[in-house]
Amino acid sequence: MTGGVNLARYAGIYILVLLGVVVIDALLSSFLPFAVPAGAAAIVPPMIAALAEGGRMTRETEAPLSGSAAWRAALLMTIVVVAVNLGFVALVLATGAVAFATEGNLGAMAGLAALLIVAVLVVNRLFLAMGVRNELRLIERRR
Repeated sequence: MTGGVNLARYAGIYILVLLGVVVIDALLSSFLPFAVPAGAAAIVPPMIAALAEGGRMTRETEAPLSGSAAWRAALLMTIVVVAVNLGFVALVLATGAVAFATEGNLGAMAGLAALLIVAVLVVNRLFLAMGVRNELRLIERRR
């Protein structure tokens, strides 16, 4: 646990939601002429995981989270997202199923990855704070 945030729990929620998005995408593309947009597939898992973790952490501490603590937690959660995704990339590359980048598009892939990491950081920060705020409101209503 780091600053109230349980990174293992966050990772578990993230992975479950990510797998759920993959299943929904597979079902949609099998039965309908569209799939889950790539942006949604990248942002929804950290969004839900950060929201859930903010609420769960606040239920345990019953305290608000300072801005600097929220950014620190969001950074750690983003590192978890990067680690999980690198694990998935390594698994896919090990199976030889997909070639991710060639010399011609390596720079573009790196730039896109950097933008995505920043987007995940911001999403983690915003939805962690939202989860904390929502849970604090629920705690106040119960009193």
